[in-house]
Amino acid sequence: MVEVLALNAKGSIFVGRIVKWDDRLHGLCEWLPRLAADLEMHVDGLAKKRRLDAIHLVAMANLTMHMLNTALAKTTPVRYAYALKNADQMTIAAAGALSLIADGIAFAEQAIQEWLDKHAPASDAEPL
Repeated sequence: MVEVLALNAKGSIFVGRIVKWDDRLHGLCEWLPRLAADLEMHVDGLAKKRRLDAIHLVAMANLTMHMLNTALAKTTPVRYAYALKNADQMTIAAAGALSLIADGIAFAEQAIQEWLDKHAPASDAEPL
């Protein structure tokens, strides 16, 4: 098993664990920084269009990986947990009220699923 623990500047904790390895995960992990950049731009555009308070706009960029990790947990054998500090909780609440978190996660889920489908294993291999 591979596990990653991250702590951000506000003190929030994020933990991800790959519980079942699939060879596609190596390629997927290499591609994730690109998806993270696309996700950040997508959510930033939505946040501005939906008029998220300016104080939360910058903080949203720091929570892109949270949305990406949540999407990974829904589409791959990754387990994800987190403990948000108050400042991050307030940003998540403000963004959630505008459906930014759900829309960001959906964007990432769709992109991950499309990547997985494109890189599907031979028919005799187990799916993720």
